[in-house]
Amino acid sequence: MRFLLVFLAVSCAFLPALAQETRDQQRCRELRALYDRYGNRGEGNSFNGKLERDIGVDLCRRGQHAAGAAELEKAVKILNVQ
Repeated sequence: MRFLLVFLAVSCAFLPALAQETRDQQRCRELRALYDRYGNRGEGNSFNGKLERDIGVDLCRRGQHAAGAAELEKAVKILNVQ
């Protein structure tokens, strides 16, 4: 019984961290979809923000969601998408 109480207490301590990770993962997906939708419209240079997008996607895949989302935001800003 004591083990169960300790386990529940420790588990509850990590819930905010898990929720933050979920928001960052969602942000990665949203920004990637936004870039993929508007990134290759054929207007001007088709490589605008491509490096930042690729770095962001790689970071998100490696579990570094906050850093990946930041790179993806840079890529979207380069496209000048509102």
